[in-house]
Amino acid sequence: MGSMGSTSGTADSSTAQTSYGTVQAIDQMQRQDVGVGAMGAAATGGAMTGSPTDRVYRVTVRMDDGSSQLIVVDSMPPYKIGDRVRYNNGTLSPY
Repeated sequence: MGSMGSTSGTADSSTAQTSYGTVQAIDQMQRQDVGVGAMGAAATGGAMTGSPTDRVYRVTVRMDDGSSQLIVVDSMPPYKIGDRVRYNNGTLSPY
C-alpha cells in the first residue's frame, strides 16, 4: 500500500476516478491531424491512408469542475452536443 503516492500520472482501475460533464463539441478529423497513429502510418508506407479508420472524432467536454477534456474516439459517438456524459478511465459514455 505504500506505493500509492509514488506513481503519479498513472492510474489503475482501482484508483480511476469517474467524473461528469457536458459535451461542448464533436469534431470529425483525420487521424493524423490529432497525432494518433500518424507515426505508425508513416512507418508502414501510409497503409492507413484511405482506410475506414483514418477518421476519428475529437470530443470536447466541459467537466462539472469547470475544466475541459479532449477525448479522441474512433467512431461517431452515441451522444451529441449538450448531452451529459460520464468520463472514466479515459473513456466517455452517455449519462
